[in-house]
Amino acid sequence: MATNPATGQATSLWYCVQSASGELPANPTWKRFRFTGGAPTVTRDTLESAELDGTAERTAIRLGSFSVNSESAIELVHLQHDDLLAACMQSTWSAGTTVAGLSSTVDPVAKTVTRAAGSFITDGVKVGDFISFPGLTGYNHRPQFVTAVTATAVTFGAAIAKNALAGIDGLVAESAVSTPLVIGRQLKVGVARKQIAILTVYNDLVVGTPKYDLALDCECVANQLSVGVNALVTGSFTFVGKYFAHDITLPAGSTFTGDTAQRPYSGIEGGTMYNNAVVAHVSSMEMTLDRGAEAVFDLGS
Repeated sequence: MATNPATGQATSLWYCVQSASGELPANPTWKRFRFTGGAPTVTRDTLESAELDGTAERTAIRLGSFSVNSESAIELVHLQHDDLLAACMQSTWSAGTTVAGLSSTVDPVAKTVTRAAGSFITDGVKVGDFISFPGLTGYNHRPQFVTAVTATAVTFGAAIAKNALAGIDGLVAESAVSTPLVIGRQLKVGVARKQIAILTVYNDLVVGTPKYDLALDCECVANQLSVGVNALVTGSFTFVGKYFAHDITLPAGSTFTGDTAQRPYSGIEGGTMYNNAVVAHVSSMEMTLDRGAEAVFDLGS
């Protein structure tokens, strides 16, 4: 059976969240790992004797323990990296909330949305939340950062007002529009360790026959994101794993799911805020979460 060198364009990564160490879920559903490079690998330390025997030669060299590592570069995509972000933060995304039937009025000058009845506070809106009003039009229905909240009004301090002369899209006046309120999800740092299985699929080693490598018990130990002007949001996920199996048979009951239609975020689709105020003249930003974790070994391993 003839084989070919693997190419990046025919290689894909898939992952699933494990429920038990060293095991895959029954009939695993593999989610597409949107990435731009880097797959799990196995390395071994070199053990070298320091014995002096009267010569210039090394007296003994042997291989040490196996290490499973992965650093995958990404372009951040809406919803597509949520499980991996949660694993790195050792946490779980909080569920968002939808409240139906608000009569809402937009004031583009004050940057507020006012409701005719009910309470934003009772509905759970807080400063620092991202919320949206899908029933509004244009820029008005986009998710916005809440910088102030009362029972009847929310303020979007980072929003901009529309300027047709300058060609700038932004908030416009709307009055008594019926719309749902959507409170976005949140992810905070926690202490719940999560193990990820990563499946590497090589589609061109053997024409017409995919080949598979599997890394188990991978924990995300670092995440880095780079946001810049006129650039896509890029970053990486770093994993340390426990088990690695090469050229395996696809696990029984496997199914694959994933969205490739979503576009990566770019630096022009957000902003930087400090103390609920927009920070001007920021051209780039680096965000790094490093848990400082590394592989350790038992005697005999």
